[in-house]
Amino acid sequence: MKVIDITGTIYNGMWYFGEPWPKFNFKTRYHELESVGITALIEDFEGFGGHTGLHIETSATGIGYDKSYPLIDVPIEKLVWVDAYVLQIPYDDMPIKDGKPYISLDAVKEAEKEPIPEGSVILIGTGYGRFWNSENYLSKSWFIKQDAMYYIIDKKPFLLGVDATDFENWVNPEKFFERFFNSNILLMAPCINLEKVSKFRVKFIALPLKIKGAAICPTRAVVVED
Repeated sequence: MKVIDITGTIYNGMWYFGEPWPKFNFKTRYHELESVGITALIEDFEGFGGHTGLHIETSATGIGYDKSYPLIDVPIEKLVWVDAYVLQIPYDDMPIKDGKPYISLDAVKEAEKEPIPEGSVILIGTGYGRFWNSENYLSKSWFIKQDAMYYIIDKKPFLLGVDATDFENWVNPEKFFERFFNSNILLMAPCINLEKVSKFRVKFIALPLKIKGAAICPTRAVVVED
């Protein structure tokens, strides 16, 4: 059995989306507990928001709670030891449009080694996660063409996980997010290490923080190859 951690490290100075999103800041301090004779270490995670590092979100982040639900309503058994299908589409081989690499419909179809059942987890691995610690991490992100995203949406996955921070083309938007969010698919991003997965079908575990009312939560996730 091979366990692959697809979670990037959260650290001071890491990438973030800029205002109005918070910037993560890890701080330590100490407090004397004289009654028990110890000094307690206290750790503060300032700016620890829903979009900090790897996260899972429901459609509520795009269309509101009136049409969706908080993440805590997702049964945990649907995120533990479930089948996932990994589409490997190498970042270095992607065509370029508007200065950004992109994923085409043909690339998705070529990476689909067997039919993907409805309600599955689909993961897109490109190798982009290697830029996690780079100061250019956000700007290097790939995007996906509208027809390719619609093809994935039509498969009705339970969750789509990608190793990109932002898979829209903001110069000439593909405008697939409205259909995506209205399809009630969980979104997980941005992963790392998916290029290290050698099999098409694997097992998947993801544990988002259990925060009441939140539609998006930081997450620890792994892929397991039998």
